[in-house]
Amino acid sequence: MARSLLHLAIGGSVTVLTVLAIVVLLPYPQQYQLSHRRSFPAHWLLAGDNIDQAFTDRRFGRTSWQLHGPETIPPHYWDEWVTGALQIGWPLRCFETVGVYDARSKKLLSSTFDMGVDAPRWTSWLRRYGVAYSRVPLRPLWGGVLGNCLFWGVVSFGVGAAFTSWRSSRRVRRGRCRECGYDLAGLPTCPECGRDAPPRPAKPPPPLAVPVGP
Repeated sequence: MARSLLHLAIGGSVTVLTVLAIVVLLPYPQQYQLSHRRSFPAHWLLAGDNIDQAFTDRRFGRTSWQLHGPETIPPHYWDEWVTGALQIGWPLRCFETVGVYDARSKKLLSSTFDMGVDAPRWTSWLRRYGVAYSRVPLRPLWGGVLGNCLFWGVVSFGVGAAFTSWRSSRRVRRGRCRECGYDLAGLPTCPECGRDAPPRPAKPPPPLAVPVGP
């Protein structure tokens, strides 16, 4: 049980670190394409308003959205409201930033929790090359968080099991206890941990001498 919780905690840590790495290190070009999707979370929209157009851009570790409300504001019929959303994570999207701007009241309606926080200052030099995104997401997508924690937990378990098997085999070949690494030197039981010594492979018999005639 404790080991399972440890691997789950490792999976959660890797999930968060993966999101931070995507935010800070990966390029963020935006090439939006028109989307026909019309169903979105309620906090992406203004209550009672309809979506006029939706655009999306999908890249490794990122899915970006732009939603536009009806174009009714004169004189140029601007959008009544615009939403920018970014979902981040791998293999599943697990955190998001959302900003909703109401052009009628000229106010940004999203909270800090929705919009995220500024990226660390030491990443500012990367932004000049279009590499870093400026916001670190805070709003979790719980389905993605759980899925990524399980995924990275299983990866952690597999890596740990492979390393343990390799280390045990290496110790046995060197005549040491496979559990603690104590030098057995022919002892039947390890004096450190009490584990029985693994059976050593029998040595092949020496080759028979073949008499050579005169």
